[in-house]
Amino acid sequence: MNIKNINCNSAEDLELLESFLKKNKNSNTFRYFLTRPLTVIQNHKHTFLYFIEKSLFGYGHLDLENKKVWLGILIDEQYRNMGLGKKVVNHLINCCNENIYLSVDKTNTNALALYKKTGFKPINVFKNSIIMCLEKN
Repeated sequence: MNIKNINCNSAEDLELLESFLKKNKNSNTFRYFLTRPLTVIQNHKHTFLYFIEKSLFGYGHLDLENKKVWLGILIDEQYRNMGLGKKVVNHLINCCNENIYLSVDKTNTNALALYKKTGFKPINVFKNSIIMCLEKN
């Protein structure tokens, strides 16, 4: 797995991210950019693209919002169920020394299993989603 740390000032990096997001726009489990402009990555602690050789398969970020670090990932559908999501989540966990939060749809059973395996615990349950936390402090 190759990792590219996105430079939010690089037009090439932004185009690559935008292209990946457009390709995966039908993923109903990753809605982060539906309510935020792409420029929000300027506020991220970390933003990464993940590759196998030259094939872009995933995106991940750690976003600081309201004094909490939020994790978000998107794995291209053709690369799911190959253990890559776990590698991406573990990479992001290793980039942060603070508690990490995430929101996941209740119906996204694969993601729920992944997050539980990597140490996240549910802290708030809503009608359609669960807020989880990995305590690092």
